[in-house]
Amino acid sequence: MRLILALMLMIAAPAWAAEPPKSFAAAKTLLAQIHEDIGHLETLYCGCPYKRKASGSGGLMDTAKGCPNIVNPDIKRTARTEWEHVVPAWRMGHNLACWKPGIATCVNSKGEAYKGRKCCEDHNPAFRAAHNDPHNIFPANGQLNGDRLNHPYGKFEGPGMRTYGACEFKVGGSPKRAQYSKAVKGDVARAILYMAEKHSITVPYDRDQLTKDSAEDPPEIWEINRAKAIREKTGLRNRFILGDCDGAVTMRCE
Repeated sequence: MRLILALMLMIAAPAWAAEPPKSFAAAKTLLAQIHEDIGHLETLYCGCPYKRKASGSGGLMDTAKGCPNIVNPDIKRTARTEWEHVVPAWRMGHNLACWKPGIATCVNSKGEAYKGRKCCEDHNPAFRAAHNDPHNIFPANGQLNGDRLNHPYGKFEGPGMRTYGACEFKVGGSPKRAQYSKAVKGDVARAILYMAEKHSITVPYDRDQLTKDSAEDPPEIWEINRAKAIREKTGLRNRFILGDCDGAVTMRCE
């Protein structure tokens, strides 16, 4: 009887059921494979084609296919594909004790205390779940990723503005903000709305405006396929892309 019940449960369980990534490295590798599988090897902000490296999650800008004038051979990160948090790690963790001032359990093998992002990754499960959530992570040009840091998104004009050739992305203002193109406003909005709801993160944006941005720039096929693949491989579901359902994580929940 027990054997029959076990077999029934195995049959009933969805074949794609899996756990969310347990590390940022695992999330990046998962996403690198998903983007390759769905045929969307382009960065989020600039639509820059890239080539995935033979192993791991890294990639290089494919300048032969028209990367829009942002690769500077004098700056190593400009040719590199990195993985960008739309909602930054700082936003998820800066109010936590593990971030600052640190907690007693964050001590390395040399007996030295550490804090910040690594401490929260190591010892705060809620932070780790948010930090490694693939719905919030996208491929980006390395220089843009480095310049954006944890600056919030927003519109601005004025001195000190940094631009990136033909790419409609800029960083500047006081306090600093990052401004992306209208072409990706829905992509960004859906990631933010999801993270605020799923992980209870307070974000400095108006929800009504995010909802409007999402409606005006609806998901493209690649974004839908990406969200479905993430759901199938991790069980994490972004309803702002795939729509509402009864709350069950099933293949019928579209």
